[in-house]
Amino acid sequence: MWRTIVVIIIVLIIFLFIGGNMHTTRVNLPFTNGFEIRTVFLLAFSFIVGYGTASLVGFIKNSKNNKK
Repeated sequence: MWRTIVVIIIVLIIFLFIGGNMHTTRVNLPFTNGFEIRTVFLLAFSFIVGYGTASLVGFIKNSKNNKK
């Protein structure tokens, strides 16, 4: 029960954060003009990429440990 309450609180905080941060950020890439993206989406994309990278590294470490 308390986990559900914590998840609801976190989701509400995220929605408040999204509402307060509708600013755009300019992302410059090499060999292109770059583009503008909302700061919230940039943060979410960074989180997903970081989580995916950490999961991949953990998967590789576990697969190496299982072979021994």
